[in-house]
Amino acid sequence: MSRTTMRKPRLPSRFPIGTKLVIEGRPAAAGEMQVFRRYIEFPDGTLVRLPKHPDKSRSPTRSRVRKPVREPARPGR
Repeated sequence: MSRTTMRKPRLPSRFPIGTKLVIEGRPAAAGEMQVFRRYIEFPDGTLVRLPKHPDKSRSPTRSRVRKPVREPARPGR
């Protein structure tokens, strides 16, 4: 049995003029929004569905606070 793997579409860094980000939803309890469909629509009619939960590994990295570098101990002092 061969297993077919589906790759996630890679989005371009720039979008053509006329590209739409579509988010469909309805009001939910306590003033929140229930989103049930999200996709990008390109001017040529191509649709790219966006995942419900984006990969956490692709989130922007936070800058780390670096610890100061200690000078090596000098013998005799």
